[in-house]
Amino acid sequence: MDEIFLKNMMALYKAALYELVVNPDEQDVRQKWLKTISDILKSEKFHFLDRNLMQTVSNEQQEEIERLFEKKRWVQRDILDVSRCYSEYSFGVQFLCKHEVYGCLFVKTPLEEKITERFLKEFTEESNRFFQHYAFVASVSKEDRFYKELFQATKRFHSSMNIECVLNEMVDTLKRVFPHYFYSLNLTIDKNDIELPVYLFEIENTRSMAMEAYVSGEVKVEHLTQANKSVLYVPIKGKQGVYGLLKVDCPPFQLNNERIEFIRLLVETGGSALENAKLYQQSRRFIADLQLINETSRQLNSNLRFSDTILFLQSKILSSFGASACGFIFIEKDGYKVLEGSSPIFLDESGKMYISYVGKRMEEEKDSIFIGDIARKITDRKFPYRSLMAVPMFESDMLKGFCIVLKDSAYGFTFDMYKLLQSLIYHSTLALTNSLLREELERLVITDYLTNLYSRNYLESKMSESLQNDEQGSFLLIDIDDFKKINDTYGHQVGDEVIVQVAKIIQSVSGQKGIAARWGGEELSIYFPHLTVNETEKLSQRIVVEVEEKTNPKVTVSCGMSRWYKGSGEDVESLFKKADQALYVSKATGKNKMTISYHSENDSKMPFS
Repeated sequence: MDEIFLKNMMALYKAALYELVVNPDEQDVRQKWLKTISDILKSEKFHFLDRNLMQTVSNEQQEEIERLFEKKRWVQRDILDVSRCYSEYSFGVQFLCKHEVYGCLFVKTPLEEKITERFLKEFTEESNRFFQHYAFVASVSKEDRFYKELFQATKRFHSSMNIECVLNEMVDTLKRVFPHYFYSLNLTIDKNDIELPVYLFEIENTRSMAMEAYVSGEVKVEHLTQANKSVLYVPIKGKQGVYGLLKVDCPPFQLNNERIEFIRLLVETGGSALENAKLYQQSRRFIADLQLINETSRQLNSNLRFSDTILFLQSKILSSFGASACGFIFIEKDGYKVLEGSSPIFLDESGKMYISYVGKRMEEEKDSIFIGDIARKITDRKFPYRSLMAVPMFESDMLKGFCIVLKDSAYGFTFDMYKLLQSLIYHSTLALTNSLLREELERLVITDYLTNLYSRNYLESKMSESLQNDEQGSFLLIDIDDFKKINDTYGHQVGDEVIVQVAKIIQSVSGQKGIAARWGGEELSIYFPHLTVNETEKLSQRIVVEVEEKTNPKVTVSCGMSRWYKGSGEDVESLFKKADQALYVSKATGKNKMTISYHSENDSKMPFS
């Protein structure tokens, strides 16, 4: 009876295997096979180890399996009873496929007493035949699918000149073929804002096996026992170099040679396409960079004012690099000067931190600075902007200053941007220096060297313009009282210092309302366009009071004022003569006062307020 029962069971098993072969389902064929065994043998418990899982078990279990199947491909209770790991099972079977161990199955069944060695032998042989057929069909099907996916991916790779599209296609193909693996890209090229797990390839933070794959350009596999996973590192390379790594995380020991080879071919093809896309984008960027440099050079050579030059450069840098702030800093004897037109941040405390850090390095190293994340470099201070580029400005091998460019996010600038900024500043420094020198020469021509007030010629030209275009104006002539006594008592150097003190008071009082100049010797002057007589008189009285209060040694001034209105027929010479006559009256009547000229026949018609 037992023999007939076993024959019927074997017939059912063969029929079930035939059904699996005729209607294969690659995704769950193994589960169906195990369920078939469970149903036929009414198993209470079973444990199946395929060749991948067999590599993950402990050394003790591996040695136990080798010992159990040392003589035969099946074992029964009499041998399992003395097993340290599998004593609870009724029998165990080791399967072969293509002369290699495919796996081991241990079964606990209530039919244990009926199972014979003959049944186990036939069960093992039928199972081996099934596995050989299944492995052949699966390998042909898998190989066919691999090549189809590789062909389609290759077509899509080379139909695009966009790095983002190439990387997306690479990862999407892998996800279709191996959906249960995890993929990440570690790139040495500038990463784009793409919906992929992309990381910057950092040498100091890279695992040794990954670095070995990057340096050698060969695929490397790492089995991480504690993390219970295997990691595949595939170099993304073209003819000109390696651009990073594809990292594949998967369950332990699932990466067989076929899978590794498919991933390698796919990534190698993607690497070539990525290199072509990178070269194409570089050529386009190179053309755009040349256009930017040419446009900048043309504008800088068009005799712009210095402040306009800074504003132009700042706008180009902010727009071209997507920067958050840009500053131009000159090095002076007593510190750093932020040039007009720089971003406002460089005038506050946070901006001064960047200036201090960059300035110190510039003066020591005299070289450009490129920092992806300044917060990682300087941890004791909080920086509102994380990315930093800084380029020195040289004139005749002398460090004149530097340009700082900032972005709020870390790693916001690419290395290509850094090189472009270097080129821009190199081409711009001479134009900036020339513009500054030109304005300095212009300032020297129209400025008195001692007082920094305007020269008499400049003031007369401005008065002439006002007489032609404005409705009214006032001219104030100022003379330091008893100036010869100052020179005789204290010397000419102190006399010059007194003139400078009075000049600063005049500048402070007149502000933006008047044009202050040194008329000659100890005589100073102010022209007030637009102001009424009363407004000018109040300001002149302030000058008289402040000079007496604030000079050291103490001096006083006498003032004479003339004025004009539209239709009065005055010119520069007549205004000077009248102011000079009024000044003479101030001197003759006690000094330290201001006198208004009333010597025009039209005075009765003049507006006094």
